[in-house]
Amino acid sequence: MTSIPDPAAGSQVLEAGLASVKQGNYLEAIKLLERFLVTQAGALDRPDAIKAQMGLVMAYARSGRSKKAASLCRELNRSENVKVRAWATQALGEIWEAGKPGSPVEETNSTGFVPFQETSQKSSQAREERPQTSESHPSTRLQRWQPLKKLPPARLQWAEMGTAIALLGLVIGLYGAISTIPVYWTRFITSVLKWSATIQSVEIPFFTIFLGLSILFVASPWLLDALLKGLYGMKLLSTAMLAQYSPESHRLIQRVCQQQKLALPQLGVLPTDVPLSFSYGCHPKIARIVVSQGLLDHLTDDEIATLYASELGHILHWDFCLMSWVTIVLQFPYTLYSQAARAGNWLKARSNLRRQENRLIAVLLGIGGTLCAIVASLAYGIYWLLRWSGLWLSRQRLEYSDRTACNLTGNPNGLTRALLKVAVGTAQAIQKHQQTDHLLQGFDLLTPLGCVAPIHLGSLYPHTSVKSLLIWDQVNPDRRWLALNNSHALMGDRLQRITRYAHHWQLTPEFNLESQNPLVSSQILLQGAPFFGILLGYLMAQILWFVAQILYQFGVEQITWLASDYDLFVSFMLLGFGLGTFLRFNPFFPDLQKRGTQFSASPLPDLVTQPSALPLSSQPIQLEGTLIGRSGLSNWLGQDLILQTPTGCIKLHYVSQFGTIGNLFPPHPADWVSQPVLVTGWFRRGATPWIDADSIRTPTGKTLRSGHQVWSTVLAGVAVLMAIVLIL
Repeated sequence: MTSIPDPAAGSQVLEAGLASVKQGNYLEAIKLLERFLVTQAGALDRPDAIKAQMGLVMAYARSGRSKKAASLCRELNRSENVKVRAWATQALGEIWEAGKPGSPVEETNSTGFVPFQETSQKSSQAREERPQTSESHPSTRLQRWQPLKKLPPARLQWAEMGTAIALLGLVIGLYGAISTIPVYWTRFITSVLKWSATIQSVEIPFFTIFLGLSILFVASPWLLDALLKGLYGMKLLSTAMLAQYSPESHRLIQRVCQQQKLALPQLGVLPTDVPLSFSYGCHPKIARIVVSQGLLDHLTDDEIATLYASELGHILHWDFCLMSWVTIVLQFPYTLYSQAARAGNWLKARSNLRRQENRLIAVLLGIGGTLCAIVASLAYGIYWLLRWSGLWLSRQRLEYSDRTACNLTGNPNGLTRALLKVAVGTAQAIQKHQQTDHLLQGFDLLTPLGCVAPIHLGSLYPHTSVKSLLIWDQVNPDRRWLALNNSHALMGDRLQRITRYAHHWQLTPEFNLESQNPLVSSQILLQGAPFFGILLGYLMAQILWFVAQILYQFGVEQITWLASDYDLFVSFMLLGFGLGTFLRFNPFFPDLQKRGTQFSASPLPDLVTQPSALPLSSQPIQLEGTLIGRSGLSNWLGQDLILQTPTGCIKLHYVSQFGTIGNLFPPHPADWVSQPVLVTGWFRRGATPWIDADSIRTPTGKTLRSGHQVWSTVLAGVAVLMAIVLIL
């Protein structure tokens, strides 16, 4: 089993790995060559990287890992180099020929492979022994272990109840907000335009909404089956095929289901190179566990088993039922967003083609594309809003599933390696495809790491140590508050817990993430000033209302109007939000245009690993790189903007100077995807780091200015003015 590679890899590691292949030390060769390739993330087409991949193919094939060898051959077959493609094609053919029953065993052949023996009893025996003898981690895996005590279920149960209430409340609130739009329009035309119209009352069908959500809960496994098969190409994964990739996973599922008297979950595989795993269903007896081909190809036997064990943990704790329910509700707006954006892109492209032939048709097609863009943006906003209902449970349930995975496998180090490899593999896939996969984002609440955290963690890993990348997660005093908008628990917290499990069993941990003393200085009050202002405004309104009630009881009627004026609550909350935003503005947006502004000269890994950094720190920064993300209307709101630099990737936040209306007019940042850019803005470090862009400039001199600070001021000013109007 291979370890997560050391970041300090170089030419010496490559030479040592290739030498190990020649000497027949294939396990050592695999470890060294995998280590070297991790340092080459984003540059796998370089000669040294190609040489390392070829050597790795030979090492995989000779050590009996034909599936991994074949997968890597398929990757090499996409190379622009004709000779590399020819080599990969020949090697792939020999691997499959060697895997046929009765194929001859040769010591060497034209590509240097030893044919893989599948048919002998020796092969079956090797599969049984491999999970129990750690090839490169002899001291990091238990053979027999006493399971850890189960966690009290109360926290998970509270999160499940909160999720159900939040989802029901958000759906009802959203329905109510949409239903009141005609009411406000009628009030406008009757009071301002002086037209005659009847104001209709709004009735929210609580029972119908509850019934509809209940039907979705029961139907969620079949609806998700249809969606995953229809849009993402999911296919069934037989237990026999799983046993070829991970014999330990096969035995684990059989054993756990037999012990817990559960039906075997239906297994599926998704044809994507993004390493994914998740489970869904409305009852443990009809559960599904889905993994991706990328996970099967790039993780080892025991690492795959720990992730299957984690999904079994979700099933055993029943939390997968609620998460499946949230996920299927989210798929309605998210699928509408992705498909409307795709249709809009098609219409825009046809509009450009028809511009010379028939301008009227071109204009109509363009209008249709714009309408699709508006629909896609509204649908994405609804998805983002409803997603909040599942965040608490999504974070909470990971502690339970990680502990269950360790209990079922006795392999906390394997789980550590699996999670880090998922992060690295996800970052590599995003860089390779130049965008975040819709599958990864749409199902992000179900996956082991989500779609945002791996971007910096997986891409920066080759350039700095794991401990330095995770130190913020362990010691920052405000990390809990700043992670409230995250779908997953902080990676540092998770791996530190898993390290404690290893210590409990007296194992040598994969990474010695010892407990750190948290920093004590906190700026969370200023950081969250707009939101604390809302809370303070509500409390002040509540106090005034309470005082008015008491004075009324004593016969003082001068301020009794406060006891019946409920607009007071809204006005004070708006006032608190506006004043809090103004209070935070200067430290949040330090002037970048002032002469002598010092932009940070620190490389990206150094900025990310500062343990006390906050979004409020607002370090001015200029960074060059390649802009990646979705192109076209699916990135109309800047949902998927990432700056890819030589030392890693980081998310970008961009707001048009004209607000949402500005998205109707070009240019958009999505138009510059795959181009080199210079980004000027403020580096912010939260649970995930990002750059709040002030400007994005191309080498040709084209510049986009962001309007975040402008619209922050406008929003605060409007809130204060509305508060004053309501009070008066």
